[in-house]
Amino acid sequence: MEALAGQDRAPRVVVIENVSGLFNSHGGRDFEAVCAALAGAGYRFGALEIDASAYVPQSRSRCVIVRDAGGPEPTGRAAELQPGRARR
Repeated sequence: MEALAGQDRAPRVVVIENVSGLFNSHGGRDFEAVCAALAGAGYRFGALEIDASAYVPQSRSRCVIVRDAGGPEPTGRAAELQPGRARR
């Protein structure tokens, strides 16, 4: 992503999906590292824990992070999520 940003080709929106254990892995430090990297790159982002059955034929909890390089300010629950602060 850094290389693409250096070439002015970074995507405006990215969705990252992982196991929900990312929120608590290493005492939350892994999730904080992801948040810090996104915030350091200038992205706004939000994270949600959702059941994967919403988009695949299996039921398991997943962590979904959406980042945005521009556009309108988030509202509602997304506005409550602050970079570097894990909330569930």
